[in-house]
Amino acid sequence: MRKLTFTLLLTATGALAANAQLTNGDLETWVSNQWSTTPMGSGNTYDEPGTGTTRTTHFIRTLNELNDLPSPFTIPQSCWKTDTSHGGTYAARIRSQNFASYFIPGFLGTGDINVASQTLYLGRQYTSQPNSFSTWYKYAPVGGDSAKFEVIFTLYDALNQISVPIGYGTSTVTTGTSTWTNLQFNITWDTVAAPDTAIIIAASSGGYDLNNFLNSTGQQGSQLWVDDMTLQAGFASTDPEYINENISIYPNPASDFVNISMGNLPEGLKLFVYDMNGKQVLANVMNGNNYILDVSTLPNGVYGVVIQDNFNLIHRSRIVKK
Repeated sequence: MRKLTFTLLLTATGALAANAQLTNGDLETWVSNQWSTTPMGSGNTYDEPGTGTTRTTHFIRTLNELNDLPSPFTIPQSCWKTDTSHGGTYAARIRSQNFASYFIPGFLGTGDINVASQTLYLGRQYTSQPNSFSTWYKYAPVGGDSAKFEVIFTLYDALNQISVPIGYGTSTVTTGTSTWTNLQFNITWDTVAAPDTAIIIAASSGGYDLNNFLNSTGQQGSQLWVDDMTLQAGFASTDPEYINENISIYPNPASDFVNISMGNLPEGLKLFVYDMNGKQVLANVMNGNNYILDVSTLPNGVYGVVIQDNFNLIHRSRIVKK
């Protein structure tokens, strides 16, 4: 049998999502694969989340393209459109499968498979910085299996020509449930810079290996139903403070102006101010080691102050406008 590896590459291709919502995250839109069967393929048909006639433009994807491979390489379908939904008309049902000696975890997310190069391309263009991920699910595990949801945000570092992870969140589901259940988890950010790529994974078996997908582990037959995936944007009121001892912010509370002393930190750091609903209300570049922040026009309340360089979080704290 021809060797299959399906290694991982990061790529920011496909639909651009400039806001916090996921394109087709409610899984209401599906299209038949009949337009995409390859000349040498199996001719099998299935439904794929999205619209149009090019799979690579779909924000949410599946592994069903493997079902197009010619015999004896035709890998079982692992995702189905279902009208057993949480909201709206449709949802997705994904199922972990065996193929010969290989295990294929059920997969739904921002992934494209290039069968010719045996490569799994992950990532879609995304330019917001959400605080949390939310979805609704049902789960029927087999033999102690567990499902997993994972979200990774990256930013391309042109100097080193690599995509740098700057935001991350994950949650593992270990208990089966036959009723729609809400799952939410926070996203931890290393910087307040906007990402350029979002990687979203929902897997019916959490032992997937993104370096070599066919090294994944789990149990055949584990099934995960997924619906209404969303990303919630803004500055989280629950974000912990990240204090840099070189930075002094005073007075606090303040009525008109806040002084920011940065000690021996480099110039050109970026300053962002958010209200507790996550809305950015002020932004500027801080030149010099002392900066005066004008808060006189802001409504009274609590605000988040974030200072960073191009990639790294330098300081995060709160101030009170009175």
